[in-house]
Amino acid sequence: MYLEDNREITLNYLKDNPVDLDIGLNNDGLRERQEKKQINVILNSQNKTFSEIVIGNTFTLFNFVNLLLAILVIIAGSPKNTTFMVIIIVNTAIGIFQEERAKRTIEKLSLLKDSKVSILRNRSISYFNKNEILKDDILILKKGMQVPVDAILVSDKLVDVDESQLTGESNLITKKRGDLVYSGSFVMQGDGKAQVFKYGKDTYINKLSEEAKKYKFIPSELQESIKKIIKIVSITILPVGILLFINQLFFVENHTWQNALIGSVAGIVGMIPEGLVLLTSVAMAVGVIRLSRIKTLTQNIHAIETLARVDVLCLDKTGTLTEGNLKVNKAFFYDDEKKLSKIINAIVKNDGEQNASSEALKEFFKEDGKIKVKSKIAFSSMRKWQAVEFYDHGTWILGAPDMIIKEEDILNKSNELSNEGFRVLALLESKDSLIGEILPKNRKTKMLILLEDKVRDEACEILNYFRQQGVTIKIISGDNPLTVSNLAKKVGLIGEYLDANKLSDDIDELKNAVEKASVFGRVKPEQKSMLIEAMQKNGHTVAMTGDGINDILALKKSDCGIAMASGSEATQAVAQFVLLDSKFASLPEIIRQGRRVINNISRVASLFLVKTFYSLLISVLMILGSYAYPYAPIQLSLVSLFAVGIPSFLLALEPNDEPIKGKFFNRVLSKSIPSSIVIAFMVFLIIIFNNVGGVNEKLSRQELSTLIILFMGCVQVWTLYTICRPLNTWRAAIVVSVFALFITSFFIKYVRYFLGFIIPSMGSITIVLLLIFISMVMIFILRKYLFEKIL
Repeated sequence: MYLEDNREITLNYLKDNPVDLDIGLNNDGLRERQEKKQINVILNSQNKTFSEIVIGNTFTLFNFVNLLLAILVIIAGSPKNTTFMVIIIVNTAIGIFQEERAKRTIEKLSLLKDSKVSILRNRSISYFNKNEILKDDILILKKGMQVPVDAILVSDKLVDVDESQLTGESNLITKKRGDLVYSGSFVMQGDGKAQVFKYGKDTYINKLSEEAKKYKFIPSELQESIKKIIKIVSITILPVGILLFINQLFFVENHTWQNALIGSVAGIVGMIPEGLVLLTSVAMAVGVIRLSRIKTLTQNIHAIETLARVDVLCLDKTGTLTEGNLKVNKAFFYDDEKKLSKIINAIVKNDGEQNASSEALKEFFKEDGKIKVKSKIAFSSMRKWQAVEFYDHGTWILGAPDMIIKEEDILNKSNELSNEGFRVLALLESKDSLIGEILPKNRKTKMLILLEDKVRDEACEILNYFRQQGVTIKIISGDNPLTVSNLAKKVGLIGEYLDANKLSDDIDELKNAVEKASVFGRVKPEQKSMLIEAMQKNGHTVAMTGDGINDILALKKSDCGIAMASGSEATQAVAQFVLLDSKFASLPEIIRQGRRVINNISRVASLFLVKTFYSLLISVLMILGSYAYPYAPIQLSLVSLFAVGIPSFLLALEPNDEPIKGKFFNRVLSKSIPSSIVIAFMVFLIIIFNNVGGVNEKLSRQELSTLIILFMGCVQVWTLYTICRPLNTWRAAIVVSVFALFITSFFIKYVRYFLGFIIPSMGSITIVLLLIFISMVMIFILRKYLFEKIL
């Protein structure tokens, strides 16, 4: 750290670099700083450069191993067996293209999301991009903004900030004149002016760590599972490859070193799941691009996986179920109407937070009495009220009726109005002066104000979709629970409602409450976070939508935060997804895209691992039996292309919004291991049968390799069929097409010659068909009655 809240340093800096707080930087000051390049250059540590993307996709372990194998095959005098490198080069190119495309998409959408900063220059306040901020600029701090640079508070107003992005602690820190407001922190309460102190790479958040600027880590079961698979394969390849080469060279009769080398390369190439990592990256990148088409910014690409597993969706009422455009329906006056209108007008004009409620009040109460404010208590989502003391008109409190009204009859009337679906505000008068942030004891109700908001036309349809998909909806709101419950019923969400004021802080009690109730009202910001934690402890994967700063804690706590672009910058900063058009209707499509990615990756991963595992098992069996490896790398490429490569690429992009079932690792292994075991076992039987003399005439190497590739390809296509079930038109077309292409390849003269195949005899084909049928039965039995139960 370069500074530990040393007020002596900051105050001396203000003394040595004075800026008029009514003027800001003048033309001379602006020109001087621009010439000296004292500009806030944004450092985005999250985005890779194009060269980093190329390096990341090109210089991988598997690419290096494949390149080494290709060189060895060329040395052995068989360059045609290096065709597997074509797939590697194509895979690498596709990976680079899709990742770069996704990167450009994210950057383009980020520009739409990025808010501008209010800066005082030459006596006027204007909006500027963050990369236009200059040293000593006077920033206008506003509630809900994320501070872009390190700045010293220069106004006398107190400002509460959240520095959790820096410290990990969510407690609010009160800043006064001379205190440093760090970049990355959020203004939670108050407003004021701050002079830029450090900018660009010199900010505190950059000094701490480049990682500090990144969004919260999203645990990824998919990533961890694929890493585990790659680790197992990587550890296994080297010793098995060496043993296979030694065995082929010294223990197989009539085997030259060239044959031994080519056979060993065939075994190792088969073990490498070269397209698995690529297709995972491509599917994620395509998910990001598709989300961009519905104006959704993905701020963390791996959050797509979490999104797919969501089974509880927490919504705020305003801006999600409703349009968020509040208007005053009616006002009940208990005093002079004109006087009260002037009071409301004055309160709203002096309110630093301009939101939908204040805009509605401003539009309805237009009487301007030009009343002067003596002191005020800003609205807080904790208190649910605000207060203003005027010089000649006493003290007035505006807020939620059940939090401030003392008269029981008026409170009952307020509850009745809330039950009709209105949001009710109460205006109370007190003769007491404001002391700190304490609610005056002597107060009397003077007015009830009814606010109404229109339910979104699409709300019912969207909630029905989530119910059909097994996603539970919870409404968490700061409004009166009666109001929220009544509105929820209008959109078909029927269930218990709870007043959060009556909830315990005990997490075990909350765990029961969150399962029973569908609507929670009068929820304080920290309670939102606790409710989500209780749901998570019940085993749920929770998504949270929000737009206000009172949603920040909940968005952070949730597994997947979804922010509205119409909300505060601070809210957007902590969310994994930002709805740039703030449309609630986008949520179903967001869930669909998440499920598409994970379901399709699970399906295609099984295809890759079938080949990996049977290649490993065949290599081990060849070592144990001291048999020549039964096929060359170029021959295996036929199976890799038609039974794995083409179908996996097509399936990875298919629409698929089925709920995620089970653990990724277990699902993939339960589908791939049975097929791998059966294929390897049957290939070994064919080789033994041929070598022991179970036929009248021993098959030549060409005939044997042709039969084995034919058998392996057919069984793997059948495995593709089982993975694709239940079939739809698209999946059926893929299975039929690749099977037809695979079989046709054996009858194309040039292909047959190039791959070293010969057309088998009818007797051999009959044996292969019998083995294929037996294999299908064995795979079904192993998968259904053994591996699915174990895994």
